[in-house]
Amino acid sequence: MSLLPSRLSARFGSLAQRLGLQPQTPRQIMETAGRLRLRFPALGNDITSINWYSGTLWQRLHELPHGALAGPVQEDKAEARAALIRTINRTFDQGVEIDIKRIRGVVSDDDDLDAFQSFDAYLASREKRSVRIISYNDFQKALARALPGGTQHVNAWQAGWRDDGFYVGGVKDVEALASAAVYARHRQLDVPLVSDLTCYTFSDAGLRNLAARYYVLAVASESWGNPELLSLLVESGMPYARLAPLGRTEAVEYLILPRENPEAAALGKGLLLAGASDLASHLRALALGDF
Repeated sequence: MSLLPSRLSARFGSLAQRLGLQPQTPRQIMETAGRLRLRFPALGNDITSINWYSGTLWQRLHELPHGALAGPVQEDKAEARAALIRTINRTFDQGVEIDIKRIRGVVSDDDDLDAFQSFDAYLASREKRSVRIISYNDFQKALARALPGGTQHVNAWQAGWRDDGFYVGGVKDVEALASAAVYARHRQLDVPLVSDLTCYTFSDAGLRNLAARYYVLAVASESWGNPELLSLLVESGMPYARLAPLGRTEAVEYLILPRENPEAAALGKGLLLAGASDLASHLRALALGDF
C-alpha cells in the first residue's frame, strides 16, 4: 500500500513534465539533451588561405562588440562576452620591418581568393599572367604596382593559429604582390617592408578561464528551430547566450552555457554526449598545435 502514492506521484510528475507544467531536473535535462538528434558541426583546423578573411575568424572573439551575443538576460550576455574577449591577445606595433618572403596573403573582401592556400597556387591558376618578373628591376616594379606606398609602408596582420606569415592590407594588385613574394622566396632576397603590424595570439589564461566557466558548444544554425532544444532552454529558465558564426561562410553558431548553473551545466553535458564540440577545448588544442 505504501508504494501506491509514490507511483502515482511519479506518474503525475512525468505527465506534468510532458505538459510543460514542471521543469526537468538537471539529471533529466542532461539525459534529454543527450538524446537530441541535432547536426553538430565538427571543429577542425582551418585550411590556411591567402585571404585573411577566409575560414573561422577567431580574431573576432577579441573584437566582439556590445550586443554581439543574443540571449534573454543582458548580464549573462555581458559576462560571456567578457570571457570570450579574454581568449585572444591583440598587439599593435608601428614601424615594424617584415620580410617580404614571409608575406603569405592579403586582407581582401574578394572571396574568390579563399580557395588558394598559397601564392604559388594562386599564380598557377592564372590563365594569363599580367606580371612577369625576370630581373630585380621587374621585382621593384611589381612591388610598386602591388602596394600603395611601395616598400615604404604597409598595414599587416598576423595570427598565431595560422602560420608565421603576414597578411597585407590595401593591396592594389594581388597578382603583382604574389609574384613579388614568390620571386623573393625563390631568390632569397632580403627586402624589408615597414609595417604597422597587428598580431593576434591565444591567451592561455583566457582559454583556461573560459573552459572553467562555460560550455561553448558548436551547433548548426538550423538547430535553433528544434523544439526540443528550445524547450530545454526556455522551460528551466536557465541562463545562456548565443554567438553568431565567426566566419562569413559558416553555418555554425555557439551556445554558451555557464557551468555554475546546474541546469545549464546539465544541458552542456548532455549536448556533449549527443555529439557537440566544445569551443574552449578546441581553442586550447589549436593553441597547443594539436591539429
